[in-house]
Order: sequence, then C-alpha cells, then structure tokens
Amino acid sequence: HTVIFCASSFDFLRLKKHFKLNYSSVAFFSEDMDKSEIQKNRFKYESGQTKFILYSERAHISKKVYLRLAKNIVFYSLPEDPSIF
Repeated sequence: HTVIFCASSFDFLRLKKHFKLNYSSVAFFSEDMDKSEIQKNRFKYESGQTKFILYSERAHISKKVYLRLAKNIVFYSLPEDPSIF
C-alpha cells in the first residue's frame, strides 16, 4: 500500500496520465471527484485491489479524505500547507 502525494495540480495530472498508461492497479483522489468515486477508490485500496494511490493536496484540504493502511508515503512534491505533515 503506497500513497503518492502531489501538491501541484500539474504534477498530479502528469502522474495520473503516466500511471494510467503504465500501471493498472492505481486509484486516484482529487478535489474534482464525487463522494461515490472517492468511496469506490478507497474500497479498492483498502481491499488490496490497487497497490498505489495518487493523492492531491487539494483533495486532502477540500474533501478531507483520510486513508488507513498506508504503509509507504511518497512525497512527489512537498505540501504547501504545513499542517499536512
């Protein structure tokens, strides 16, 4: 279970495109997703169907998406909000 955290929207979109082309087991959390999509992706992640989650800083701030079972967190770019640490 690996979470990849992106602070920038441009980096998030670039990584999303890369993961869609190269890896099949990836879930995404962004600020423009509906609650049903977020719940569906969270279930896939927590049940082990996906290995990676690409997570944007805006999703953390606006949607308050909290993840359980995260073993590894990779910061692609450092967060702008210091409370995220």
